[in-house]
Amino acid sequence: MEIFSHQPHFSQAMMVCQALKGAGFKAYLAGGCVRDALLGRLSHDFDVATDARPEQIEPLFPKSLPVGKQFGVVILPYQGFQIEVATFRSDGEYRDGRHPTEVQFSNPEQDALRRDFTVNALFYDLDEQRVIDYVDGVSDLQKRILRSVGDPQRRFAEDRLRVLRAIRIAAQLEFDIERSTFQAVGDWGAELAVVSQERITGEIRKMLALPSRVQALHDLQVSGLAQQLLPDLKYFLPNHELSARRTKHLAHLYGKESRPAMLWALLLWQEVESLHQELENAEDWPPLVAGLVELVLRHLKCSNHEIQETTYVLTHYRDLLDLPESDAFKPFPRGQLHNDEVSTLLLLDHPNGVTLLDFAMAVAALEDQGVEQILFLHTEYLSRLDRQTGRLPPSWVNGHDLVEIGFSPGPEMGLILEELYRGQITGDLKDKKEALTKARALRTEWAKNSK
Repeated sequence: MEIFSHQPHFSQAMMVCQALKGAGFKAYLAGGCVRDALLGRLSHDFDVATDARPEQIEPLFPKSLPVGKQFGVVILPYQGFQIEVATFRSDGEYRDGRHPTEVQFSNPEQDALRRDFTVNALFYDLDEQRVIDYVDGVSDLQKRILRSVGDPQRRFAEDRLRVLRAIRIAAQLEFDIERSTFQAVGDWGAELAVVSQERITGEIRKMLALPSRVQALHDLQVSGLAQQLLPDLKYFLPNHELSARRTKHLAHLYGKESRPAMLWALLLWQEVESLHQELENAEDWPPLVAGLVELVLRHLKCSNHEIQETTYVLTHYRDLLDLPESDAFKPFPRGQLHNDEVSTLLLLDHPNGVTLLDFAMAVAALEDQGVEQILFLHTEYLSRLDRQTGRLPPSWVNGHDLVEIGFSPGPEMGLILEELYRGQITGDLKDKKEALTKARALRTEWAKNSK
């Protein structure tokens, strides 16, 4: 049991096994938690396999949930997590490419043989403190190989989602995929249409959130799955190796990043860069980026929030990267920022500004340019924050104030308000009184120019 001693939730899993054994049943820890413990990795999911049937399990655990009961699975909810208790079984025929039409309750060996990969087909007997291995899974752990249980063509024909799980689990563990298993991944990629888009997107999201996401991106590309699942991203096609490598380099810089918008921005970045290179009119940039993000992420059935945040990041990251660098390190007295730099402060003040900043910093680090300028602007932004709100302070002057000094509602008023707020943020204007004085002067100047 020492290999589990540092695992979260192990004590609850042990109590579940003890309760089942106290009632006369076999009970083993199963699957990923055994694999992770043997590798010295933390596992937050615990599964228990038993010869007790669901109707025998439920009386032992009054709060159990009969989710998947027809497949011999009962869920035990705990605070913040759950333990899955499953009866040893063998699966019947798979007709929909995802689920067996029926299951037969069986024994530990048959249960191991119906699982996806050998490293996920291990059991652990807590009483005897031994691994039960019917499929040479321990050997594959030692070799750091992900291999299907039995014939990989059959395993993937049964459940097509295993194709993506193979790439994700191999990257998660930093294992190589065994040759015939990887061949089957490519063979069955075209059959993923039977899997719901939500499940496919979930696997892609998990891959991109891995610190070893570079391996996942590589395997997606080499296997042909990237072209199959993301046909609108041309950089995954042959002859676009430079763009693919740049994406992988940025992926490496991401570290433990897991924010969805950052992950989707990574995936779409090189396609957006292609748009930037072809751009003739800067005004075309926002709608082009929005159209691409919408096309890809709607297909993936991402949430509206993910789409909006990713669009914001990919529309504006070049505003931070492409600022003039001539005065980047000049020690400006506060209030002497360029107009473009003030615009950047306003971009950072957006609710998605932190995500924008982090993505721009990652790209700047990859391209080895613009990092210092972005850091300078971020420092300037932080120096101007309202301590109570954590955002830039509200404007001193509003439309009502301008009406009181003689302005008429209209486009002119909006332009005046924007200019006054920029002066407030830079420090050119000291207070509301000075801002109103400037407003009067601007009104007089514009009146003269309009004659």
